[in-house]
Amino acid sequence: MNKRDLNNQRLIAFEEERDFDPENYSVEVYSYNDTTLGLNALWEVWRNSEGELDRRFGPAMVSVWAEDGSVILEEYYHKGVLHREDGPAVFYRDPRNDQVLQEEYYRDGVRYYPNTKSALDPAP
Repeated sequence: MNKRDLNNQRLIAFEEERDFDPENYSVEVYSYNDTTLGLNALWEVWRNSEGELDRRFGPAMVSVWAEDGSVILEEYYHKGVLHREDGPAVFYRDPRNDQVLQEEYYRDGVRYYPNTKSALDPAP
C-alpha cells in the first residue's frame, strides 16, 4: 500500500472519529505554502468545544506534505496543552523518507525526557 492509500485510510478514520463526537470537536484544514523551503503543506487542526487544541484518539495538529501526503509534523494536545501518555507528543519527520527527525515528550504541557532516571525529571 502506498502513502496516498494510507493517508486516504487515515482521512476516513479522522472523519469517523469526528462523526463519533461532532458536538465536542471541530476539525479545520488549512493550506500552507513556504516558497523559501519549497514546501506545500496542509494542516489539520482539531479543537474541543472550548476552542482548545484537543483530540481524544490522535494528534490535534497534523501537517502533511501536499505533494504525496507524507506526514511532516504531529502534535498531541489535551485541553490546550501538549500532552501524551504513551509516547512523544511532538514528531517532526522528513517528508522525503518519513524518517523521524525529532521527538518531544510532554505531559500536561510540561516537557520531560524519558531517558532520565525519572521521566518527569528535567534534562540532565
